[in-house]
Amino acid sequence: MSKPTIGITAWLNNFFGGSHKAISEALPTEQYNAFVSEAEKLMQAQGADPEQKKEDGSPEPTNSDATPEPKNTEPTSTDLQARITALETKLGEANTALEGEKKAHSATSAQLTEAKSALTASEDKNKQLRQAVNPVGDEDLVNKETGNSNTGLTKADIEAREEYKRNRTQA
Repeated sequence: MSKPTIGITAWLNNFFGGSHKAISEALPTEQYNAFVSEAEKLMQAQGADPEQKKEDGSPEPTNSDATPEPKNTEPTSTDLQARITALETKLGEANTALEGEKKAHSATSAQLTEAKSALTASEDKNKQLRQAVNPVGDEDLVNKETGNSNTGLTKADIEAREEYKRNRTQA
């Protein structure tokens, strides 16, 4: 069996890859030939034969040029099971949190309903008290806003107050 050989150009491609092409295109012919001869000396110093080729004539790949085994890009069933389990756990946690929020919302809604009924009862009681004090009713109220001295008074009540104040200052 003959010893496999590789050419200097193939050897340069193995060790220098894309930069060898850039070098060969950028350098003038004389400089490139000088570079190749220096590379042959380097190759011989490494103990490689510049004419070393495989039996089929293609260059022998070096360790740096060896093609790594492709990794399986498809996830395995155990990986998928682990991912499914993790996602189911997260879904369970989210559902638990959602149930907690739902219970809190229900409690808050119940408090709101109680507050509304208490407010309605208080407004009804307030209306009854005003009816007891002023039987004319709310329809006759002139000033329904709060914060001034005539709040909740009828027009007759306001006129009576003003008359009282005028009579008091005259006496």
